Amino acid sequence: MENTTKILFDLLLMFAAAKIMGELFERVKQPAVIGEILAGVLLGPYIFGLINPLHAETFHVYEVFAEVGVIILLFSIGLHIKVDDILKVGRTSSMVAILGVILPFFFGYLFTLTSAHTTVEAMFIGAAMVATSVGITARVFADLGILDSRVAKVMLGAAVIDDILALLVLAVVTGVGKGAISYVKITLLTLEAAGFIIFLTIIGKGLIPRLGPFLGFFKTKNAPFALALLFCLGLSAVASYIDLAAIVGAFMAGMVLAELIVDFRFS
Repeated sequence: MENTTKILFDLLLMFAAAKIMGELFERVKQPAVIGEILAGVLLGPYIFGLINPLHAETFHVYEVFAEVGVIILLFSIGLHIKVDDILKVGRTSSMVAILGVILPFFFGYLFTLTSAHTTVEAMFIGAAMVATSVGITARVFADLGILDSRVAKVMLGAAVIDDILALLVLAVVTGVGKGAISYVKITLLTLEAAGFIIFLTIIGKGLIPRLGPFLGFFKTKNAPFALALLFCLGLSAVASYIDLAAIVGAFMAGMVLAELIVDFRFS
């Protein structure tokens, strides 16, 4: 009971602080997400210490809340973007994603080597540099009201491709660290990830738009919302299962449903 009370109070504090700081940053013409991040920094264990998300008894609870929050965020972002929007910038997004993997890995690797670390350590640091924060990127675009811009679509498309490439880089680096690269595993990871994206792209363009008339079959109140949430969580789980980030599955779920529920929005 004490843990439940503490968690609820912490969530109240986090939510209130995030909204207050977000409002302040909006008033100075800055994305609200910057203020929300700053609120977390201030509340966390390294400044005021009002909330310690690393505490053993509550760590997993906060981790789950954080993961669900970013899943809903990327799902709602995906609802603003259709599959065709991403396909139109596919070549540019691919180039951005490839360079976004090669350059951070290369410079991270070189910098670590110059700091008296081993080659394997340098490779792991380089692999860590490849990771991106698509959640923050998407939220900034949403706060600025430029989700419909070409730049936003290129960046979000690149983020999906980048996640697949980062997965492969990590598999290779892990294999090098163990002294044996499993080409079979790398091939399977590639096929699973690419197959997942391609399959959703196909059904997003072909199958989903035909399901609109069937939504009238359900008599339950807010049935479309419930089905959309099930689809979001289901694809997030599948993406996580094949070692992609769950938020990639959520984003793809939103894009697929954008073909059907054009006016659907989270607010």
